[in-house]
Amino acid sequence: MRLLTLVIVWTVVAHVCVAQMTYLPAEPPGRPQPVVAGMLKVRLTAEAASTAQTVFASMGLRVVRPLLPIEHSLTYRDVMDRSTRTTAKDYARALQIEERLLRSYVVQYDAATIPPERFIGMLRVGCGPIECAAPWCVMELTGEPNDPQRDKQALLRTINVFDAWDIESGSDTVVIGISDSGLRQEHEDLASVLFDRAGEVANNGVDDDNNGYVDDKQGYNFCASPGDSTFGNTFNPNNSHGTGVGGICGAAVDNNVGIAGIARNCRIFPLRTMPDNSTGIVYGYESILYCAVNGIDVVNCSWGGQSPSCIDEDVIAYTIARGTAVVAAAGNHGSAAPFYPASYPGVLSVGVVDPYDNVITMSGHGPQVDVMAPGHDSWTTGNDGLYFGFCCTSGSAPIASALVALVRSKYPGLDPLQACAMVREAVDERPWKDIPATIDSLLLPRGRVNALLAVTNDPDSVVSIALDTVAFRAASGSQRWTVGDTLMAAVSMRNALAPWTLSQRSNVTLAGTAIPGVRPITTSSVLNISAGSGADVTLPPLAFVVERQTDTATYAVLDLLGVDADDRDVQRRFSFSITPSPAFSTLYNPRMLVSIGDRGRIGNTDLQRGQGAGLTYGQFCGQLYEGGLMVYANGRVVDAVRARRGVNDHFRPVKRFVAPDEHRGIVRDDDAPDSLKIGVEVELNIVLDTLTSVLVIDATVTNTSAETLHDLSVAWFYDWDLGTQPAKNTTWLGGDGSQIVASTQGSEPVVVLRSASRYQDARPIHCGLDNTTTYGGFTTEMKLNIFRNPDTVQYDGENDVSAIVGMRFTSPIPTGHRRSFRHVIAIDTTVELAMDIASQSDLDAVPVDTLFTSTGTRVFPNPSSTVLYVPVEDVPVGTAVFTIYNSLGQIVRQFDAETATSVFIQPIDVSELASGTYEIRLTDDLRSWTWSFVVVR
Repeated sequence: MRLLTLVIVWTVVAHVCVAQMTYLPAEPPGRPQPVVAGMLKVRLTAEAASTAQTVFASMGLRVVRPLLPIEHSLTYRDVMDRSTRTTAKDYARALQIEERLLRSYVVQYDAATIPPERFIGMLRVGCGPIECAAPWCVMELTGEPNDPQRDKQALLRTINVFDAWDIESGSDTVVIGISDSGLRQEHEDLASVLFDRAGEVANNGVDDDNNGYVDDKQGYNFCASPGDSTFGNTFNPNNSHGTGVGGICGAAVDNNVGIAGIARNCRIFPLRTMPDNSTGIVYGYESILYCAVNGIDVVNCSWGGQSPSCIDEDVIAYTIARGTAVVAAAGNHGSAAPFYPASYPGVLSVGVVDPYDNVITMSGHGPQVDVMAPGHDSWTTGNDGLYFGFCCTSGSAPIASALVALVRSKYPGLDPLQACAMVREAVDERPWKDIPATIDSLLLPRGRVNALLAVTNDPDSVVSIALDTVAFRAASGSQRWTVGDTLMAAVSMRNALAPWTLSQRSNVTLAGTAIPGVRPITTSSVLNISAGSGADVTLPPLAFVVERQTDTATYAVLDLLGVDADDRDVQRRFSFSITPSPAFSTLYNPRMLVSIGDRGRIGNTDLQRGQGAGLTYGQFCGQLYEGGLMVYANGRVVDAVRARRGVNDHFRPVKRFVAPDEHRGIVRDDDAPDSLKIGVEVELNIVLDTLTSVLVIDATVTNTSAETLHDLSVAWFYDWDLGTQPAKNTTWLGGDGSQIVASTQGSEPVVVLRSASRYQDARPIHCGLDNTTTYGGFTTEMKLNIFRNPDTVQYDGENDVSAIVGMRFTSPIPTGHRRSFRHVIAIDTTVELAMDIASQSDLDAVPVDTLFTSTGTRVFPNPSSTVLYVPVEDVPVGTAVFTIYNSLGQIVRQFDAETATSVFIQPIDVSELASGTYEIRLTDDLRSWTWSFVVVR
């Protein structure tokens, strides 16, 4: 009875949320595609799963539905599902993945104004009850209608399907799920090929066959609402994409109307995943799970996006383990960047050519793409009951799905990976007539699909080896590698079909970039590796020398040569990406861990690519969601923090945090747009204390522009998530000028942020922010206002808070001149302890500007025309006065030194002094110091 109640609650809640669902638009690069507002997909740890409702409630989350309802699981049924398609090994694999999916949920939070990405940051993913979390992404379709006046179905002859049908015309027991926008089921060329669930009665509002889905007679509508009679109606009047995909894949053959679907006698089962108020795929992964638990043989996904998710990856792996082959479009992004679900392991990823084997410019390519198919300029079924032109990788994926269905019809004993491997290997090799200049031919797959080969090749003689994993390490053992280092790559592969013997590995060729970041030093080598069917193969390590400091990927391409069981020659090519120089280092001691980015970031050093380990204090991880450098001068601001959309990346590394001197990094604002660029270089020396939880940053900023900088300010933006309630942090300005950020819970982290400088024109910047004001974007105008008027935005309430802390220099700073200061981050569990740690770190070793390292205590520059710097040591605390005398001994200027320390640097504006010789004298209550200098005009 309890189980039945859970099922009913899930059904009602899930569909109530459909009507309320809203979407946040894509904001590349941080959000490549739209997301559902106020909802997430999360996985609990095994320990937390037993009290899921309580755990979620403590975090302000409500369960919308479990990702995999228990009644759909193998665990619940406790029997071997689909025994003819699921081996004992696959069954065990399915149970392993299922354990994770059963503790995965779609959840909702009330504060829908908080972006999902930001809310995830507050969940402490990976160090508390939340094991994994991701936004609910709305996937893009990978093709739209084209000019309808096209040659009708030229692709059928291109892939040799007519001859293939003479060998295998498909089985009506093999079913292809069409996960898409929706499909017009009564279309004249589709109505007769729909798979019919015999145990279900159409449109009676009852789940007759007890599979957990109401009225899924000849399809299922994930977007229907309770009480509607539309759960079985998959027609989407607003979008014909799914109807077009279904026609290419499975339109009726020999019915004297319309077109011919490639799968011929196989059946299709439409799954509508696009709601009326969306132009993207919302329920794509839910529909894939439907196929897994309902015995669908192949699922076609002519959609995707560039945001990976550990939960979605588990859905794919589980679906394959339960016996469903997954085929997906490689994407229309025209690059080698991964596209999901096509790039998840085990998915057959399909790029696009036209019927004449011209590679289409927007086709996804690269290591993850398995085959090409002629989906461009295709002709298919339309929403109006007629026919229309179709294109792109959306048109290529259903071609491959149909071929997988034909293979599974002829060889029902093959598992999903083997069936996909048969199609991957059944190709006309590299038949490309034209390759766009934007695509490197080395990053195209081995060939274009051939239907005849797919159904005539013998699985026992087809060699199909695919890349599994690539693990990198520096030969030196260092956690980072950079220019001059040797990088080792350990490559593992999996042999899906017939056994073969690998006898040789070719030289490595580099692809994908005009100036590669690495140079291969491993030459071709003789191998003697036997790869049995289903065997994992590990190759001898490959070695590369890093030649450029860049985190832009380079692709390594190499061939494997050998012989099959019949002693026939076999050659297979594979490729993988290499990041020449990862963009962050991680510092740690027994109490604290923090990542430092080469581009001016602290904590999560690259939010788009997930680089960096964040900041951990004791048992509290994920304490700093985002930290980034900001520089202001002359009414402009450059930064490495969130922006109106996405994240700014204005700083280019000049010296990365790598050996030698791995604690020192230098950036310039060379990557800022001209409208914002200031012309500064910032040198950062960053040290984490060996025992205490204090991070010390010594910063030196140099004016590299051609103009004098006014009101130069250097600071860091910190988005703190302290303790167990990150949305209930507080911040205030301490009595000593420190900015304090604290958890409101006892015995949880407190952060003290402070800055100090020896320059007498230095003024600390301390500003607490209500972080929710940046959820809708952190605009340039907001940033400028903070630097111009920090007191007007000082926040001292309880909320999700952030802080901007650094130093402002009030004197003009000419070209080539610089300023330096020390910035300290101290963490403990009380304000007093954190303040004590911070004060010990900035009392003594405030950095001396490197301009003075070779000049001792002499004034600089001498001669001078604008600003003169006077380094002073051993001055007692008290009254000290500077007096400037001309060559006649007359006083031309006098002012007090505002120091509170015994060592400082005094900038003096001499721009109004006439050319000549001067003397500057510093006096206190006991002594005096004198320096001579020259002013030149």
